[in-house]
Amino acid sequence: MGLGFVLGGFCPGTTLCADAIGKIDAMATIVGIFIGIFMFSELYDFIEPLFDSSYLGRITITDSLGISPYWFIFLFSILAIIAFYVADVVRKRVKKIFY
Repeated sequence: MGLGFVLGGFCPGTTLCADAIGKIDAMATIVGIFIGIFMFSELYDFIEPLFDSSYLGRITITDSLGISPYWFIFLFSILAIIAFYVADVVRKRVKKIFY
């Protein structure tokens, strides 16, 4: 999962829905999913040391930043409010230009 979904422009659920209505790019994405699954399962013994080498336990963003979860929630909420405000300002400017 990853590059193929980005290139196809789908997530797993929309891939299956698009396949159900006959979209060829979704069908190609599903073929890619199966190729990726097959390749991973065949190469797992070779990549297992790398795959399991960096497990560090349960690490959260707040652990990495060294701040309280409450401060993180507060700061993230402020960031979200600013982002929504900026997006609204951009939307209004674009609407004036194109309409």
